Amino acid sequence: MNPYLPYIIVVILGGVVGIAEVIATFSQTPRDAFRTLWAWILVAVNMGVAAGVLAISQIYAKDANPVLLAVAVGVGLPTLIRTKFTVAKQFMGGEELSINVGWLYDQLLGWFKTEIDIAVVNDRQKIITRLLQKIPEVDKLKDIAHTVLQGRSLFTAMEVTQREEYLNRIAASTIPDAAKRVAFARFIWDMGGREYIENLIKG
Repeated sequence: MNPYLPYIIVVILGGVVGIAEVIATFSQTPRDAFRTLWAWILVAVNMGVAAGVLAISQIYAKDANPVLLAVAVGVGLPTLIRTKFTVAKQFMGGEELSINVGWLYDQLLGWFKTEIDIAVVNDRQKIITRLLQKIPEVDKLKDIAHTVLQGRSLFTAMEVTQREEYLNRIAASTIPDAAKRVAFARFIWDMGGREYIENLIKG
């Protein structure tokens, strides 16, 4: 058997786990998250970590089938990475030495997710600013918000009604028009996404 096959398998599965992490964290805007470099760095780090965990696991499970071990590591990476791996023993029969890899992994994931979030916010703000420059009228933004809401097919009638009431509350509120414009633009982003707003800007 190709000795690299288990590593190829575990790296692919590690990448899938990394992609799932991003999607789970940014479930509302996964496509925007994957437009950032940080999202792909997180996936790449997950792939590298998966290969490292497999190498360590092979030390502890020498008799295991390499392919099955690779699949187990790839699928169970989030759990395995938080396992206490002993890396050495002190001389003269002292206590075991171990590295808290799980803590480091969680810190890295948290850092990458924060950077992804910041990048998405900055990108979204640029698009929304361009939309407000293109369409500064409050009433027109409100109409677009209602239109994009009606175009969503996965919402129930109750969910549509709740969001319609939210838009009407914004329109009827006493907040400044500038705040209403931003609220409507954000709603359009949430309902229609980046491409919808870019089409509005181009139109």
